[in-house]
Amino acid sequence: MPASNADADNQQAIADTFFTLDRNFSKLYAACTTDAQRTQLTALRDGARDTFWAAQAKNLSDSHDVVVHLREQLNTANSQVAGQLQGLVQIVQVLTLIAEAVKTAAALASLAAA
Repeated sequence: MPASNADADNQQAIADTFFTLDRNFSKLYAACTTDAQRTQLTALRDGARDTFWAAQAKNLSDSHDVVVHLREQLNTANSQVAGQLQGLVQIVQVLTLIAEAVKTAAALASLAAA
């Protein structure tokens, strides 16, 4: 994969994490049944936002196999989160998926920086 495509692909995967969470925040917040869940959701949204903005300031053009694998993991996690948002039955399961996506986005932003 050419470096310029790697940067765009890495940036897009990280952006998808943040914007999916941000666009659906009210829906997710309403689905939370405890203060702990609301606190966790807010922290995850803030972490995704911080990762997104930090990534914007970086060149994420590294296309090493580990970075590609992380991006694939993040894309999978993003798809799973989007799928869970359709029915939004199990908020605990959704929070777990979001946590995994945010953690993977942060790792991708760190490792892909050239």
